[in-house]
Amino acid sequence: MSRHETVEKDHGRIETRRALWVSKLDWLDRPIRERWSKLAGVGMLERSRIIDGKRSTERAFYIGSIGIADAQRFAKAVRAWGVENCLHWCY
Repeated sequence: MSRHETVEKDHGRIETRRALWVSKLDWLDRPIRERWSKLAGVGMLERSRIIDGKRSTERAFYIGSIGIADAQRFAKAVRAWGVENCLHWCY
């Protein structure tokens, strides 16, 4: 498991992002690993914001395929991920 954390101050808020990435998946049930043969890891991103003295925290969980080696790359990929803002097509 790897960890990565960033803290940003901007637009009147303080935002902390904590990323965890797990690439050793032998703890997953064998049927899941066999069904998702390209699964390379699972990750969690925690976002904490302080705005006007009030804190809010949210956690999001992700699965990933080949290309994500550690928590820093995972955090960068999540920030660049455009599925929520772009069209996403599955065939």
